[in-house]
Amino acid sequence: MNMKTRGEIAFEEYLNGQRIPFEYEPRLDFTSNLIDYVVDHPTEGRIYFEVKDIDRPPPGRSFIESDPYAPIRAQIKAATEKFKDFSDHLCALVLFAPPGSIVKLMMPHVMLGSMYGNLGFTIPFNIETGVGA
Repeated sequence: MNMKTRGEIAFEEYLNGQRIPFEYEPRLDFTSNLIDYVVDHPTEGRIYFEVKDIDRPPPGRSFIESDPYAPIRAQIKAATEKFKDFSDHLCALVLFAPPGSIVKLMMPHVMLGSMYGNLGFTIPFNIETGVGA
């Protein structure tokens, strides 16, 4: 059994607060991967949860350029690897960023951009006249 992360502790507090029974890092017969949590749902069956902490403290007193998607995408990729043997199962990734982290998990445009591709927009204009179309 591994030492629990801050995210795992917070997730357990949530599950306990909702009175949801769970198993922590159970051995599973269909995979060698160690999954963080399993919850038995009354209608959906077993749900497998992987909890990932993203701890990115802000830099000191300096200006930085930061890709808001990179740390989230890295955790999505890691969870995808963990769930590779789970194609017939309901799985969920739980992301946790401690207070003060520069990772913006609560900003929809960052989360959606991390999952589906960078946020972008276009402004239609006539390139010959430079006037908006």
